[in-house]
Amino acid sequence: MILHGTKYLECVKEGLSKSAKNRLAVAFWGEGAIRSLGIERPENHEILCNLTMGGTNPEEIKLLIDQGFSVRHSPRLHAKVYRFDDAAVVGSANASANGLGFEGCEMSGWSEVGVLVTDPEQLREIDRWWEREFAAARPVGRDDLRTAAKRHGRARQNRPPVLPEKKFRNLLEALATAGQDFRDRPIYLVCNNTELSRQGRAQQKAVKQDFGEEFDVYENWDTMPIDAYLIEFWDKGKGKFSFLGFYSTDKKFGVKRSNGNDYQRVMKVKRISMDTGFDTIFRNNLGPMGKWGKILADIKARSPQRWKKENGCCVQLSDIAQRFEANQSPLTRPDSPRSAHCPG
Repeated sequence: MILHGTKYLECVKEGLSKSAKNRLAVAFWGEGAIRSLGIERPENHEILCNLTMGGTNPEEIKLLIDQGFSVRHSPRLHAKVYRFDDAAVVGSANASANGLGFEGCEMSGWSEVGVLVTDPEQLREIDRWWEREFAAARPVGRDDLRTAAKRHGRARQNRPPVLPEKKFRNLLEALATAGQDFRDRPIYLVCNNTELSRQGRAQQKAVKQDFGEEFDVYENWDTMPIDAYLIEFWDKGKGKFSFLGFYSTDKKFGVKRSNGNDYQRVMKVKRISMDTGFDTIFRNNLGPMGKWGKILADIKARSPQRWKKENGCCVQLSDIAQRFEANQSPLTRPDSPRSAHCPG
């Protein structure tokens, strides 16, 4: 039987719930897969995954292990096999954002297909294949999970867009309409209200002389998001904000420490290019500046003491999208800067 659409997931969930023994050789596992598949009773399951390719969320695997499930991983596994007592499903769907859509709703529009296998001889062949693969796989250790976390983070940042065919007039419309596509993308809305110190201005001059006019510095920003893009505004006071530009915080630029102060080098860029459903971000497709000002004013109004203490804010775009989705205004994140930055 050919399975596709909702029948695919329904068949897998039904098989898992009714079987006394389940064997899952599924390469990639995403956030929420355990809950969505209804996986329970560790004694009834053996699980084989792939932690090396970046497609598996290690937190989901750690949750399985903590609950007592038997889990192994194989760097060569790319299969998607769900083996029940008297049947199996073999197909294209992982238990992740790459397959059944369990990393939020990001990949719910993808088309998956599978085959329900009930023939006894074919099931025996699947069992023989499983025994070989499971025996060759390794138990999951802490080092495996740490490595998987790094690779999963990179994969999440560089994943393909959810709605590549949809066109948006500007970035604000994209955040409000397809905000899930910005989740885990390293793009931040930044606003500052403090000038560089005298020493900071000297560092700014030096970095421009050494690296070029497009370079700049942030002063004493302890929680600078590294390998990220910044959409920066300046707080002019009295509810007014001005757009400063886009900046890249590539880790190769480095941090200079001088006289007890830290200076993160950044580079001003003309655009932000990332594989989202939205076009490359330019100044002219950010959306109305007045609306960005209202977002920043709302952040400031909701957390005035934090804004004052931290000299502004740093909010990941995905957080703004979530507030749009919940019909609320964006709030500041705990990793807001305690910084000073002044345009050169």
